Order: sequence, then structure tokens, then C-alpha cells
Amino acid sequence: CEDRCDGANPVHHCTRFGTCGQSPNPCHERECVQSVFECSEQGIREAIDAGGGPHTFDCEGPNTVVTEAEIIIDQNVILDGEGLLTVDGNDDHRVFAVTSGVSAELARIKVVRGRNREGGGIRNTGTLTLRECEVLANQATGGAGIDNRAALTLIKTLVSRNRADQGTAWGGGISNWGSATLLESEVSDNYSNYFGAAVDTPGMLTIRDSVIAENEVGYDGGGITNYGSLFLENSRVSDNTGRAYGGGIDSRSTGLTMLVGTRVVGNSCGDGG
Repeated sequence: CEDRCDGANPVHHCTRFGTCGQSPNPCHERECVQSVFECSEQGIREAIDAGGGPHTFDCEGPNTVVTEAEIIIDQNVILDGEGLLTVDGNDDHRVFAVTSGVSAELARIKVVRGRNREGGGIRNTGTLTLRECEVLANQATGGAGIDNRAALTLIKTLVSRNRADQGTAWGGGISNWGSATLLESEVSDNYSNYFGAAVDTPGMLTIRDSVIAENEVGYDGGGITNYGSLFLENSRVSDNTGRAYGGGIDSRSTGLTMLVGTRVVGNSCGDGG
């Protein structure tokens, strides 16, 4: 930071790579806090370590970062890929994990090719918001795209082409054991061997102005399998397929399902298309 005093008022300036932090003396010892990081795995990890944000990355164009290991988000942070950053698990490991007690936001980032037993792309045990993100082509036994154990919000986010195909698998797109809200989002073209190709939810799930479409399950719940509390408003559940029960929605005996202004159309299954 470049600082000077104009009477009693501090004047400070940072380059585009940072913002001026506060210090006890308003005109001296400014701290320049970096907010633009290298477009690399190390840059992502450094942005998380810095906390706060929003932090962006100096990607000159669309850039895929193939990671060597799972990235743990253990600081309150906002990461913004500006639509240029793809983070790739290389079909080897989970891409992101948010730890308990942490509040994080991922914006305009693609999360792809993660693999783990639970949460191939992302596992959340904190408070996580995905804004204008894409979660694509991840694999797991449960929650191939996202495994949520706490509080999750998706805003204008796409969850697609994820596969829960290892054994008695569930939640091809999303597995929700906590509280999840989908706003203006789409969960489509996901696959699960057993339950909930798009979403498997023993938790609380709210879906507004969103689409659950063209998912396929090997057993129950081509779109959604609900054991918990499910609320859909102004949304569409369409063209999902299953083998046994509930092509569009499989609502279990323990589940409460409410639909308002929502269409459930074109789904197919053995019983309860």
C-alpha cells in the first residue's frame, strides 16, 4: 500500500492485486492484503489460507487446474473464478471439502472429475454457497457431485453428468443430509445405481425456480428420493427415469413433500412414473 496523510484523513492506495487493510495507526503501517492469486492449485490454496475475499485468480483465459490432492477449505473465504477457472480432480480424489464451522462461497468455478466414496466433487460439513458454478462429471458412492452434511445453497448453478455407481449408491447429483436450498439451478443428466439420481435427501431440501431433469436411477427416484422434508416451488421435475418406484419423485414413508406451482411431467418408472 502507498499511504499518506491529508490532515487528519488517511489516503491509501493498493495495486489491483490487493486492498488496504486497517491498522491501529490510520496513516502508517498499512497492510496490503492480496486478493488476486496465481491461477494454479497453489494459488487456490493460498487464497483459502488468506481467508476473507472475494479472491480472484489471474487466469488470462479459460484455465483448467488439475489438482494433485483434495483442497480443504478451512477458512471463511470467498473464491471467484470469474467464469475462467476449472478445478479438476483428475478422476483420482475429491476436489473440495469444506470443514465444520467454516462459511465459504465458490463463485463462477467449475468443479470436475472428482472421485471419493462420499462427495466426489464437493463434501460440505460447514456453510457453503455455490454461485453460478458447474459441478460436472464427478463420481462417488454417495453424493457424486455434492455430499452435504450441513448447510448448502446453490444459486444459478448446474450439477450435471455425475455418477453414483459404486455398489448400493445414492445421490448421483447431490446427497443432502443437512439443509439444502436450490435457487434458479439445474440438476440434470446424473446417474445413481440405487436411490435419487438427481438428489437423495434424508435432510431438508428447498427447490425454487429450478429444474430437475433427465436423470436416471437403477432403482428408486429417477429425480429425487426424499426421506426428509422436500419443498418445490415454481420448478420442473421432468424426463427422469427409474426401474422400480418414483420416476420423478420417490417420497418415502418418513418424508414430507410439498409442491407449489411445480410441474412433474414426462417421467417414467416401473411404479409411480
